[in-house]
Amino acid sequence: MSFMALTGAPLLVTAITLAIGLPIVTVLVWDRPRHKVLRRIAALFACELMVFAAAGLAVNRSQYFYASWGDLLGTSGVGRPVGGPAAAAHYGLTGQGARQDRPTPSSLLAYPPAVKPGPGVPDITQSAIRAAYAKQGNRGSLVLYTSLFGPFTGYRLPAAVYLPAAYFRDHSKKFPVLEMLGGYPASPQSWMHVLKLRTFLDGAITRGTLPPAIAVVPTVDPSPPRDSECVDAVGGDQAGTYLGVDVPAAVERDFRATEVRRGWSLTGYSTGGYCAVNLWLHYPAQFSAAVSLSGYFQPELDRATGDPFAGNRQAGQSNDPRWEVDHRALLPGGLYLAASGGDPASVAAIRDFAPRLPPELHATEAWLPRGGHNGAVWRAFLPDALAWLGHRMR
Repeated sequence: MSFMALTGAPLLVTAITLAIGLPIVTVLVWDRPRHKVLRRIAALFACELMVFAAAGLAVNRSQYFYASWGDLLGTSGVGRPVGGPAAAAHYGLTGQGARQDRPTPSSLLAYPPAVKPGPGVPDITQSAIRAAYAKQGNRGSLVLYTSLFGPFTGYRLPAAVYLPAAYFRDHSKKFPVLEMLGGYPASPQSWMHVLKLRTFLDGAITRGTLPPAIAVVPTVDPSPPRDSECVDAVGGDQAGTYLGVDVPAAVERDFRATEVRRGWSLTGYSTGGYCAVNLWLHYPAQFSAAVSLSGYFQPELDRATGDPFAGNRQAGQSNDPRWEVDHRALLPGGLYLAASGGDPASVAAIRDFAPRLPPELHATEAWLPRGGHNGAVWRAFLPDALAWLGHRMR
């Protein structure tokens, strides 16, 4: 690793040294008469700049948002996704690993049967949808910013909903649904503006790799800035129920969404990747597939999350996908697990999780040779991930 490597210790140490040293130099030259005002302004600016630079480098080195200068500046590219353990081994991202032994089927725990809430009151009327489409000229796809009310949780939270152009041509058809989950912190706008979801969906549908589908981007954190991890907290927010039960019920109520399991999937990036896999395991009758882009497979608890399980070991285990696949009876389904070579934490998470999966869960691994933990990587994966989902929906 070179001295100037973005995630290297030498650069971070240099930045910290300058952040400490510049204020000392500023004090020493503060009262010199020559160009006093200009020098003071420049010195204060340099001090603040180095503090922010050192903090940014420290956070980036911890989280690997950007793996290189080219990644940060957008000049190096991240390559194209390649799939499977063989491709991962080629890039040195994963090793061989046999699936860990699971309990015998008779000893696996069964999930409780799915319960559907009542229809409730629509958050958006069909006339409002038609009016919004007419406002944009009755052509193309439509993105609505609305709210989704959960009859189980009582939450009414902001959401973005993508409706394909075909939604307005065939008024008798019901459409598959992609539930898209953001990282932390995030909002429905993160998928739409940062990851350009509408553009990718339009492109995949036009190419025929994805059938016309509804995409819903719900709010994942009911009480920001608290990071919900998309779980039902013991004595706290019921984010898991909202995302796994209420959101599907609201979409089926307010839009022409299919009720067939094969037509429902979850996709998330970073924290949303963990959410997608965990919710897929918790609500197997609702979702047939999950996509994790740079996700992880056990709860990551910190100051933003607190302890959502209140020390309850059983609650913690039931929200640990590694424990779940080892101890639960699972319905057949599919997982798409993706990470980049510049994101060692996500690579390690897949290396640990993928060998645990039983044969009835069809796991597809996708890898990028370069890139960190950021939007450029997730955008690079999206065409392949959407095509994978499209294949499973047919």
